[in-house]
Amino acid sequence: MTSGPCSTRPSPTCFTSAARTDCTRHIAIEAVRRGIHVIIEKPMATDGGRRAGLIAAAKDAGVHAAVCLTKRSYPMVAELRSRILAGELGQVNAIRGGFMSWDSNHDNWGWGFDPKIAGTSYATADLGVHWLDLAEHVTDRRITAVDARFSTLRPTRYRNGQPITVEAEDYVRIFLDFTGGAVGSATFSGVTAGEPNGCSIDVDGTDGASTGRSIGPTKSSIAGPTDRW
Repeated sequence: MTSGPCSTRPSPTCFTSAARTDCTRHIAIEAVRRGIHVIIEKPMATDGGRRAGLIAAAKDAGVHAAVCLTKRSYPMVAELRSRILAGELGQVNAIRGGFMSWDSNHDNWGWGFDPKIAGTSYATADLGVHWLDLAEHVTDRRITAVDARFSTLRPTRYRNGQPITVEAEDYVRIFLDFTGGAVGSATFSGVTAGEPNGCSIDVDGTDGASTGRSIGPTKSSIAGPTDRW
């Protein structure tokens, strides 16, 4: 969005940006200042300060600033959330799963590994954020504590034949605490062969358990205390 001819055209009600992370904030702020709702790709900014600035700008303008966490739209997610909130699993005790991808299971360097452009996180900010959002959304509980181990399994990548050292994590193991006493664990990876975008979530309760997989987004499973999958 510029100050040129585009700014004189009739304003849309909603603007979507899939720009690079370092550009997203500037584009989105220009939109919200004109009273336009924005939908942006994650990560929404390269650091917490820039993210907070965008959120504040949207609040001041009285418009919505949403992030594309598309896994929420799956039918199985709506079904799981409905059943869990209806109490079919009893008290939620544990949430587990992960997001496994082959997106970076190669040695090529891309701007997603440049901290000035994409921020310092890869597997968590670009992939794992989908699962973290699902865990909160499906159970209606909020994450209160995080204990994570970051690894870079492919620390050297190549651009035009030249090696570049990568610091962003491509593999994560994480433990979580949630409101209501629930605990959680997950694995995020961008270097797993055979997994295009494998997001899975399992919820254990006192009266049952549920499971959902993005590979079958129209199906979910619920088990009672004595059932077998």
